[in-house]
Amino acid sequence: MRRIDKILNGIPKEQPLKENEYINKTDGFIYCSKCNTPKQMKIEIRADGTHICGYVNVPGKKSLPLPIPKYGMVIETVEPKAFEKAINRTNNIRLTVDHGTTTYASTADGTLKLFEDGIGLYADAIVSDSELIKAAKQKKIVGWSFGFVPIAQKIEDQ
Repeated sequence: MRRIDKILNGIPKEQPLKENEYINKTDGFIYCSKCNTPKQMKIEIRADGTHICGYVNVPGKKSLPLPIPKYGMVIETVEPKAFEKAINRTNNIRLTVDHGTTTYASTADGTLKLFEDGIGLYADAIVSDSELIKAAKQKKIVGWSFGFVPIAQKIEDQ
C-alpha cells in the first residue's frame, strides 16, 4: 500500500473547498459531493508531456443519487476489487476527457497505468496532447471520472 503523504505530495494542505466538495474524515481526501469520487490528483508539466496521477475512485463508498434512465435515481457502490478484475479482463483502457472519444493515454501503449490497491483505483498517465497540456497549465483539470459497463449489478429498493 502506498503512503498517503507521498501520494498527496504537491497538494496544498490548506486548499479551500469548492462548492460540491467535502473532506472524507476516513481517508482525508477531498471528494466530489455529486459522485463521491476523490479529487486528489498530481499534475506535473514535463518536457515529454504532462504527468497526471492520483486516485480515481474508492470502492465501497456510496455515490449521491444519480439519474439512470432505465431505473430512475440510483445510488452506486463499486465493490472492492471490481477495478482490479476489470483491468485484468481487458487489453486496453483509454483515458479520455469528459467521457469523449479522443484517447489521450491508454494502457495498450503504456501511457496509462492503472491499479487497485487498499485505497482504491489509482491512475498514472503521461499525456502529450497540446490542448490538454494547456488545460493542465491553466489548472483546468480538477478531478477524475470513470465510465464502465456493468457485468453484474444488483438493484435494491431503499
